[in-house]
Amino acid sequence: MTDKISEEIHQPNENNQQKEEEIILLENKENDIQKEEIIFGNDGKYILDGTLCGVGSHLRKLGVDAVYSNEYSDAYILYLARNEDRMIITKSTKLLQRIRQQEEKLENYKKKIKILGDKALVESLVQQRLMKPKTEEEIEEERQELIEIVQEEEQQKYKYYIVKSIGKYDQLKEVVNEFKIIFKKENIFARCFSCNGQVIEVKKEDIEHLVFEKTYLNTDKFTQCQSCNQGELYIDSN
Repeated sequence: MTDKISEEIHQPNENNQQKEEEIILLENKENDIQKEEIIFGNDGKYILDGTLCGVGSHLRKLGVDAVYSNEYSDAYILYLARNEDRMIITKSTKLLQRIRQQEEKLENYKKKIKILGDKALVESLVQQRLMKPKTEEEIEEERQELIEIVQEEEQQKYKYYIVKSIGKYDQLKEVVNEFKIIFKKENIFARCFSCNGQVIEVKKEDIEHLVFEKTYLNTDKFTQCQSCNQGELYIDSN
């Protein structure tokens, strides 16, 4: 019904001037968000769907903050992407459909805000029984609520990239080139293979009880994950 209503032709009146200005400000804010520079590269934060776990594994070995699992549901991927401000990398049509449904819902909210801001149009729609009768206070309250929702949603828009290549290594090459991820020797294995946590160097004597005696005697550098429950230990073979 929103699409049908939004097609109504109407002329703005002076009483709606302030409301129209608010809509313009809202749209300008959206443009500012779209133009905002997003940092990717080696310092970016990524989440990959279950079909791209192989790509995620290689990114993690490069020291990139990449989370992935073939057990993640689409809803959980969207949750992590929004709450941790991650770029979604995907080939999943179902996941893309969910993202675009959210985008469409947001556009419908914007249409309704414009409709509620036009008193003459609202009266016309009520007369045509396309809208339930409401007081001016109720209409304005609903409009303000929608404006707040749109502003909040715009601040948390999903960022996503659709992988086009087929085959793990071609996909990895595409992602690395797209996000300008480069090889840095100091970053190699800086992320835990198991949990994506930060891996840091630890004192040799602190992990003596965790390794074989021969390994302990023949190795000078050990690193350990600071996040996962296992405290994953890594041995420098250089």
